[in-house]
Amino acid sequence: PSIKVIALGLAVGVFIDAFIVRMVLVPAVLALLDDRAWRMPRKLQKILPHFDVEGEGLSREIKYREWPEDMPEAIIASENLVVQSNVAQSNAAQSNVAQSNLKVPDLRLDKGEALFLHPSKPETIPLALALSGRGIVSRGTLKALGLIQPDRAGSLRRRSSWADPDSMREALKESPDLLVITGVDDTLSVAAAATMKASLAALAQDSENDDSQLPVLVVLADARHADKILPRHFTPKTIAPDLVGVTERL
Repeated sequence: PSIKVIALGLAVGVFIDAFIVRMVLVPAVLALLDDRAWRMPRKLQKILPHFDVEGEGLSREIKYREWPEDMPEAIIASENLVVQSNVAQSNAAQSNVAQSNLKVPDLRLDKGEALFLHPSKPETIPLALALSGRGIVSRGTLKALGLIQPDRAGSLRRRSSWADPDSMREALKESPDLLVITGVDDTLSVAAAATMKASLAALAQDSENDDSQLPVLVVLADARHADKILPRHFTPKTIAPDLVGVTERL
């Protein structure tokens, strides 16, 4: 009798697992969460290691160790870079997302430089995502913080952060090597701008005291706001808008 009870329990368990859990509950939860079901929590993403089983990423990193030749000390460098952008399109009949490949001009950023990307430009978000290890590099070469992308995207994500005026101080506590700043526009109050400037100045001062490297800043804002938020330690830099173009629609 005890064997029959065990067998019955196993049969019921298999039935519930196969038909109720796997065929009903799991698909329902995935449908409700949509894309959120596949997102890695930010804190967990920084903790988990990146495995390069076949060594392809390591071989590329060794190959590009002294690259680019014109500025081997560059913190961020790119050549023939093409990033993927998702552009929302809508009409009377339907609404969908079109994918475009955007060619970005070659970049060279040294320590203490702040790259300003205008928020209205199509390349701004996909380029900022790629520079912080969160975007899609379709073609070309990109090296950020000495890490070849997208092979070392996991390591780059752990060393970079995104922040707005409200979360700036919290983000700086993580001591990121690359910081993407959002929310800087005409609506930014004088007090908030002064707080951001003071936080970045304190960070720069700490870097000078312990001889560490200044973080690279990527600011999603018009370059005319540079004096508002940047202390003297950082030099603003922009991308020539006429050099960015759509290479193809996907």
